[in-house]
This record gives sequence, C-alpha cells and structure tokens, in this order.
Amino acid sequence: MIRDAHELFAADGIETHVLGTGAIPGDFADALRECGYVVRHLPFRRSFGFFRQLYRWLAGQRFDVVHIHPEQAFVYYAFVCFLARVPRVVASIHNVYVYKKALRIRRRVHTWLTESCFGVERLAIGEAVFEHERMLYGARPAILHNWIDTNLFTPILAEEKKRRRAMLGLSDTDFVLIMVGACTDIKNHRRVFDMMAQLPSAYRHVKCLHLGTGECENAEKQQCRNSGLSDRVRFIGVSREVHWYMQVADLHVLPSLVEGVGNVFLEASACGLLSVVNDAPGLREVAQQGQVGLIADAGTDELARVIRAVADDPPAFAATAGRARELVLRRHRLETGVRRLITFYRQTNPTQSPAPQPVHA
Repeated sequence: MIRDAHELFAADGIETHVLGTGAIPGDFADALRECGYVVRHLPFRRSFGFFRQLYRWLAGQRFDVVHIHPEQAFVYYAFVCFLARVPRVVASIHNVYVYKKALRIRRRVHTWLTESCFGVERLAIGEAVFEHERMLYGARPAILHNWIDTNLFTPILAEEKKRRRAMLGLSDTDFVLIMVGACTDIKNHRRVFDMMAQLPSAYRHVKCLHLGTGECENAEKQQCRNSGLSDRVRFIGVSREVHWYMQVADLHVLPSLVEGVGNVFLEASACGLLSVVNDAPGLREVAQQGQVGLIADAGTDELARVIRAVADDPPAFAATAGRARELVLRRHRLETGVRRLITFYRQTNPTQSPAPQPVHA
C-alpha cells in the first residue's frame, strides 16, 4: 500500500521516511527506496539500547507525524514518540487481535494509556477491526479502509488469460485456485492442500498457484510431495506481479484463521476474481456475510464442497464476483484511500470524541 501511494504523497508535499524494525530489511525495502522513500533499518530488540536509538532518531528528525504499524511493542513505541515530543502520532490496527485473560486486560490498559495519556490516534482498517477494538479493548478508532491500485488489479481479456496460462503450463480446462500470503500457521494454507488431496479423481484438473514464503514453506512443499500434489500446486515465491497471477486464476482462496481486512481479497475482487474465505473473524465481514464472497468453514468438508460447486459451474457465481468488484471500485481505490489519509494527517483538530466518525464516506 505504501509503495503504491508514493506519487500521491509526493504530489502533496509529504516527505515519507520508513523505519523497518524486523530482523532483516525485508523483501520490499529496495522497492520503497526506488520509489523515493527514505528507508532506515533498526532491528527490534527488547532492550533499553534499542529504544534509546529510536528516541534519538525521532528527536533528531523532528517529524510532523509518526504513523505506527506494528502491534508488537506498540505501547513502547508510543511512549518513545511521546518522550520525543512528536506532534502527531497515528497507529493503524491491521488485524482482529484476539487476546485472552491477562493479555486481554493488558491490551485494554495499553489502549487506554496510549490514547488518553500519549495522545495516539488509531485507525482501524475495516468495520470488523473497528468493532473488535471498540468492544474488547475500549479503543476509539476511526476507520480508514485499505486501498489497492485498481489500475493494476483489473480483469484481462480471455485471449491474454489463455496466453499466460500456456506460459505457466496450464490448460483452458484447468480450474486454477490462487493463494497469496506468507507461509505461516495463521494463514492455514496446508488445509487447502489437504482438501485438494481428498478431491475425487474427477477434480484432478483443480490446480493451485501459491504466492508467498515463510516459516512453513518447506513443510507445505513436503506436504504436497507426500500427497501427490507436486504437479498440481506451483509455488511461485515472493512476486511483485501478484496481479499477473491473479488474472489467470479462476478462484481465490483465503483460508486464514483470522484477518483484519485481507488486501488479497480486495486485489482478487478488483481482478474480477471470485473469492472463498474461511468462516473466521474479519473474513466474514470482508465477504459481507456472503454478498461479495463465498464463506466456508476451512476446518470441515464445506470448503471442498464450495470449491467443487464453483469448479462445476463458474458462471453461477459471476454475480457475486461482480458485486465484489463494484465494492472495491467504490470504496478501496488507491486515490480515494490516500487522499483520506492525507486529509487525516493534515487535520489540525482531530476528533477525540468517545464515538469517532469513520474517515470513509
């Protein structure tokens, strides 16, 4: 999202610095630099030295706004911003965070502390996240929907789709699933491979493109080898051309155990691609309870039944895919989202009311 927004930020006179705190700079650090962002890497450590370095950097840069994205150590980032006298601190909530017992109480205290004492303003990326944060943690976020580049993620002509499939060794008769996301337990990709292995022989034309890497990647590949799926599942790895692959698929599968707003759902929808999502927090809401996407319990045989139904009669689900694309074009355009964020940044008297109004129209 940040990479896509660079031209609009620059046109509005916003100079953007990106601080990465992961163990390594990450796959997109160079891409952000190429866009013109100032990128710095400061690996996170649970130490006084790390936060001292962070404080000195913030105090020296004299930013007008600091926008915090990580959930990990959020309260400490907010405190350091407070000490550095950052005029405006904004934090995005990117997921439906489910904590239990003592952790839930601690998260609620941190929410109150950062909003009431440190002046942090929160942005929820969707209605499910908004309600979850408000009800469980007493947060007072506004809503700013995620955005995607709808000029990039768009349907393609049948002839181009056929040409790309041939490049990938796929035929016109193949029914192609696509999954995009990190190889982690929370993304639940292995459940889809289980399902594919159990499909009747009449559905051997169901293939899968998998984009992403992560800690479970080797286990997922081994699972496919053991299940006889090596010729039906193709691991692409990390790609900056996600749209290219989505445009050749027939069905997008999002089996995550929990999500805030799956941007891949928005991207697939913009491509005119139907999605089936797990019946889980955040995903039910992004699919609008079945109005713009199919919902199936990935922990049962329901997922397999839904995929078979779509493979048997794709045109029967075209209306759902059409509604999803209309929703994305109306609410999740790149230009719309970035303009709303810039407006939020430039507000001189942001609302602090107990029931804040969403930033979206």
